[in-house]
Amino acid sequence: MDNEKAHMSEQIQELTLLLMYLTSWQESSTPGLRRKPHKTDDTLLRRCWKGYDFSILERLEEQNLICGEGGKKPIVFTAEGERLAVELMKKYGFGDSKEEEV
Repeated sequence: MDNEKAHMSEQIQELTLLLMYLTSWQESSTPGLRRKPHKTDDTLLRRCWKGYDFSILERLEEQNLICGEGGKKPIVFTAEGERLAVELMKKYGFGDSKEEEV
């Protein structure tokens, strides 16, 4: 039973990251970020609003998949978070199989 709960929790976290990616956008980086995202090229950032369960957002941030900037600003995907989201699109059958790798 505990194994089922752990698996369900992991799936919810994966699907949350996937939904965040599907509703995200890219924009130029802005000066004054409190924390720089973990990206080699920070000229374009993938952002998403924080309208998700905060405990899941905290876990995703602990895993360095997203970077919360505090306040009402949207979160920023890390390079690893974008890569995993693209993998999850394939795993759950979303998008084109030729989806460009991040």
